Amino acid sequence: MSVAIIRWTGPESVGRAMDAVGAWESFKPGMDVFIKPNIVMAGSPKMPPKGITTSPEVVEAILHLVRQKGAGTVRIGDGSIHLPSLKLDTRAAFRWSGMEDLSQREKVPLVDLNEGPFRTFSLSDGTEIEIAAAVLEADFVINVPVLKTHNQTVTTVCLKNLKGCLSMDSKKKCHRETNLNRAVAEFNLHIPCHVNVVDALTATEIGPTPTGRSDQVREMGLILAGKDRLECDVVGSSLLGYPAEEVPHIVHYGALTGKSLKMEDIRIIGEDPSRYRVHLQYSSQWLEDLMEKFSVSGMEMPSYGLSLCSACGFNLWAGLMTFCKTHQGKNIDDAELLAGKNATPGGKARHSVLLGKCAIKKHKKMKDAIKIPGCPPDPGKVLEIMTKALITGS
Repeated sequence: MSVAIIRWTGPESVGRAMDAVGAWESFKPGMDVFIKPNIVMAGSPKMPPKGITTSPEVVEAILHLVRQKGAGTVRIGDGSIHLPSLKLDTRAAFRWSGMEDLSQREKVPLVDLNEGPFRTFSLSDGTEIEIAAAVLEADFVINVPVLKTHNQTVTTVCLKNLKGCLSMDSKKKCHRETNLNRAVAEFNLHIPCHVNVVDALTATEIGPTPTGRSDQVREMGLILAGKDRLECDVVGSSLLGYPAEEVPHIVHYGALTGKSLKMEDIRIIGEDPSRYRVHLQYSSQWLEDLMEKFSVSGMEMPSYGLSLCSACGFNLWAGLMTFCKTHQGKNIDDAELLAGKNATPGGKARHSVLLGKCAIKKHKKMKDAIKIPGCPPDPGKVLEIMTKALITGS
């Protein structure tokens, strides 16, 4: 197979990329089409969605093409971060990303994949996962990720984007009950994908969600297309600066399918990827960044590995950001913050703070720990409990 790398000159670039890889060979008029963009979350109205969610211009171009080809029904859907305490859900994400405007303008229905119904499958270790029937029942699935590095999976392109097809409980299971990278590889064996169109208009550093850094999103100006999700991931990850062999979920999927991870085994159509390759970081010490920004000292957070789901990670970031902002300039009296199942306590801190259900369960024998319950923890509770325990002493 092949991957097209086409310079963006407007919506027609999408059609040129898809035609170059024979995207329509298995398409027949009357087919029911499902378009799966990356609509990971809703953000602040003050913050643009560019580089965090798939560009509406790319999705609209695909929509026009499938209608021209004689599609029956066309639907657009994803299952976004769901945090009622922050008023975040898929509907809010559709609104923030511009998909709601596209839906209304083009009269195309939006589907919240978090709402089901679902079909159940088993991973190799026996973990049961639920996949949205809307994707499984479509005749033609078009996967439309946005090019990002990812703070747990190194990169997120085609394979990782399809995690949005899982139920909320199954998304959490990928972190709590099994190995995240292996799970991404294995659920891709069950989710159909007929063509991939990668929104590489930008390249985003330290995704999948906004970091607040002004340089998080970089211009790249490309559209990628291919019928093989693995080949698109190999090329996309290379553009971000990571050989496929350094991206664990891609390695797992390659082993499961017996396919090559080498760039030289992929036929590239269009632009030379070496001209656009960057090297973006995929992880950061975000607590340290917040502490530096608000001149707070005296806290540390050991690595939580792969066990923290996106919802928990975002809530903790929101809660700790508010805590640092509220107590700007404070020196906290030696607190170690533990999140997820994999964080290892140093054992020397004066205060141990257990953030969320997984950390509390993992360290249930820890005496005198400050416990912040929830799955995920509420940001307001993070502020309230940590303030009482570490600031006011009440």
